[in-house]
Amino acid sequence: MYFFVSDPCTSNPCVNGQCLLDQVFYTYSCVCPPFYYGDKCEYEPACNSDPCLNGGTCENLNNGDYKCHCGATYQGDVCEYNAVWDFITLDLQIACNKSPCEHGGTCVPGSRGAFSCFKYASFTDECLSNECKNGGTCIDEIAGYRCECLTGTTGKFCQTDINECSTLPCGDHGTCTDGVDSYSCRCDSGYTGTNCEHEIDECSSNPCTNGGFCREEINGFVCECLHGYEDECASDPCYNSGRCLDKINGWGCECVPGFTGETCVSHINECLSNPCPNGQCVDNFNSFLCKCDPGFTGERCEGNIGNSHLNYFFYCSPDECASLPCFNGGRCLDFDDFFICDCLPGYEGEQCQYETDECTSSPCSNNGTCLDGINGYICQCPFGWTGIVCEIPINECASTPCNNHGRCTDGIDGYTCSCDRGFSGAQCEINIDDCMPNPCQNFARCTDQANGFTCSCNNGWTDECLPVSPCSSYGICTDEINGFTCQCIPGYTGLTCDEDIDECASSPCANGATCNDVVNGYSCTCASGYTGTDCKIDIDECQSNPCLNWGTCVDGIDGFSCQCPPDECLSSPCTNNGTCYDRVNGYTCTCPAGFTDTNCGTNITECDSGPCMNGGTCTEPNPGYFLCTCSPGFTGDNCQTNIDECASSPCNAGGSISCNDGVNSFTCTCKPGYSGTLCDICFARGCIADTDLTSANMIHPPSGIHICNSDPLFVQGTYLCLCDGRNCNADWTVLGGPHLESLGGIYE
Repeated sequence: MYFFVSDPCTSNPCVNGQCLLDQVFYTYSCVCPPFYYGDKCEYEPACNSDPCLNGGTCENLNNGDYKCHCGATYQGDVCEYNAVWDFITLDLQIACNKSPCEHGGTCVPGSRGAFSCFKYASFTDECLSNECKNGGTCIDEIAGYRCECLTGTTGKFCQTDINECSTLPCGDHGTCTDGVDSYSCRCDSGYTGTNCEHEIDECSSNPCTNGGFCREEINGFVCECLHGYEDECASDPCYNSGRCLDKINGWGCECVPGFTGETCVSHINECLSNPCPNGQCVDNFNSFLCKCDPGFTGERCEGNIGNSHLNYFFYCSPDECASLPCFNGGRCLDFDDFFICDCLPGYEGEQCQYETDECTSSPCSNNGTCLDGINGYICQCPFGWTGIVCEIPINECASTPCNNHGRCTDGIDGYTCSCDRGFSGAQCEINIDDCMPNPCQNFARCTDQANGFTCSCNNGWTDECLPVSPCSSYGICTDEINGFTCQCIPGYTGLTCDEDIDECASSPCANGATCNDVVNGYSCTCASGYTGTDCKIDIDECQSNPCLNWGTCVDGIDGFSCQCPPDECLSSPCTNNGTCYDRVNGYTCTCPAGFTDTNCGTNITECDSGPCMNGGTCTEPNPGYFLCTCSPGFTGDNCQTNIDECASSPCNAGGSISCNDGVNSFTCTCKPGYSGTLCDICFARGCIADTDLTSANMIHPPSGIHICNSDPLFVQGTYLCLCDGRNCNADWTVLGGPHLESLGGIYE
């Protein structure tokens, strides 16, 4: 089995980023530029749409969000509100935490327990427009609103779906598809599980037959076949549409009619058999045509025209191609009484009169319209699609159709524009007229602006605090006759609140720390070794117990020192090559074999434990070792084994029943008729003839000689005594009967 995997980065899937190829699994990941996001870096930084109004500076944040830094006289999420406040100063000894301000007023604490309530000149519920997306809840606030987003979304308007795929939950073996507060993994072939964490064992189903061994691989398996069971047809050896027949240890080709040969490579020439005896043979695939000579006709030119009475008539066949019957450039082949047209590509029919309709297979995708051509076709794609067969979706946002910084969302056959405040229309092309109805009072002239307006006041109605507040640093401007006053927020001072009060002037930071002035406060950057708000706390570097091996830690300024315990092994207290291990206020010795005691000074007597068994004698040749000298009949390191004297089979095999082992001895149990220490002595009871013999035929050995006891064997009229003893060495004869020559034995 072979796997051909193309490089997924060749199609440039990363819209605004760099494609990185995984050389092992042939997957890819996109590395996005700063503040671009999405699986394919398809989403641009939020600040590219210039969302901040009135000269505000945009700062890109993560996940497609942004933050606007407004000028001194504007505030709001996109700097949309002019900080024109009415204020009332109340010299009351109460704190802002009791929420004394009504009707949406904002409390700002002052000196000596006083506070100020600020409110807009007119109260407006900003949630009426409810611009919170994706089910977000609008919370009305002073001079603005905020959106509480559902789980899975974020952003100022809950417009951004949190990309749960950013943590790569599908690992290296799956493609993550982000959803709302969820994700799904589409696993690569060969893997499964919620996060594609399990590799599929393709060999578990035993796919290899005929004894083949299955070897699992990533995204597949390979069968290692026994000899003769390989698929010899895998290389497709048969030509010309021949069918390959796989056989055991071989293959064969089944050729279509008209072809032959081992691999069907040879075209059969049907004209070789000379089927047209009176004409010219034209070979075709699996057939032939006969072009007859003058005077002959028939399928094989077998008919002789006009040969009766031996009168010969000559018949001239007309040229069927003379009339140019083949259309559209087709080549005409002339035959008797007919012709054949060989058509150019793109045409068909007997006379090539029909154009081939390449659109019959409906090659155009996504409802594209197929236009038939000569030997080809063209697809007219519907809106939203392009490509040869309308297979590629068009990014309608590529042309930036949304005006006035509107955000474009691509769709199928179209796009939608999300307009910034102050604009509307399908392409955000309409500037909303904020002067309708006229918001300016006292007959002032209103001038429309992008997401706002300005009022040109008549004489006597000019507010010194408008259109731009002269008070800096969020100071509150109060219009007065031919002038104004600024009430500064804590941390600022000056006529227009443009002077930052330096809280570092009193040098509040101790121990060489650096003081950093901030609005209405300060922060200390402590020197090494100190901490705390004013850097007055010495850091205890011993708190983490840095000293090892029971050392004592002594804290210092920006550091510590360790007082280590002494090493008791320096004096080499362990004798006889013992190993010393230092301990807290002491040591231990690991002694070699044969020694013991605290300092390994005591020699262990190995024979004291009586290791030698069965009366063996113990000696100590070296410290830590012993040697056993065993008593007769025993062996082994500890004389624990009784020697089996029967192992050498000392008993006579023919005369003994068994051998009985003892301590340094043995006894033989003899068969009946045998005796002796080894059962090698048999009893002399004579050799007795058959019972039907007369007493004259009894066997009588010579005087003083004993015959061994055995059954008589009758051999050709004689008798034989079979002797099992050790001294059967002489012949004897049968008295009064037939002789037993050199067959018997005499027991001495």
